[in-house]
Amino acid sequence: MLKREKYTEQYSQILEAAIELFSTCGYDAVSTTQIAAAAGVSQPSIHYHFGSKTELWVAAIKSLATQIGSEIPTDWETVEEMEPIEALQYLCGLILDVSIQRPELGRFIMLEGQAGGERLEWLYDMVMKTSYTGFCQLIQRGIDSGQIKNHKPHQILMLLHGAVVTYFNVAPLVEIAFHENPGEERPAAEYRAAFLDIVIEGLKVNPTSKRKKRTSTRKATGQT
Repeated sequence: MLKREKYTEQYSQILEAAIELFSTCGYDAVSTTQIAAAAGVSQPSIHYHFGSKTELWVAAIKSLATQIGSEIPTDWETVEEMEPIEALQYLCGLILDVSIQRPELGRFIMLEGQAGGERLEWLYDMVMKTSYTGFCQLIQRGIDSGQIKNHKPHQILMLLHGAVVTYFNVAPLVEIAFHENPGEERPAAEYRAAFLDIVIEGLKVNPTSKRKKRTSTRKATGQT
């Protein structure tokens, strides 16, 4: 194997091992020795490629975000051309598909979201801020247009976020409790369908309810 190819292979092996261990165990619980063992390389190789544990964590997040970013569009202008509820369903469907393939980012967010601190601030600015802002604006547009129920946009966003990633984040629990693997094709497809049917449909303003509300208002005010 050529030296350059070996360098590239080692780099990728270390990154994938770091993504898996950091997203499963958390930053503080993982050592570079463990990552080196999982990657099948020597510990000095980690320092050679990345310099420090913190720099490796940053590189792991960036690598994962790049992989996911290639699957989820960041062109919010295109999404804004869609009806809000359709855009929300479309984006959530994409995120569900990515969560099935790469659940690690959701785990990173959950772990760092609990811990707080500088890593979370960096993670938010690097990975989450643009999408969170875009989602909140989209939800607000849906509320203003009467398509989405009137709740705080950021609370709707966090509800969606939790519903999207939790099933995949706690895969071992799902396997113990319900004897199914969220990473397998059939359970993942069933969960995707359930999410879109229950959560997205539940956010929609029911036209029948709107008519009933208007009728009740007219009766209360004596209008005909």
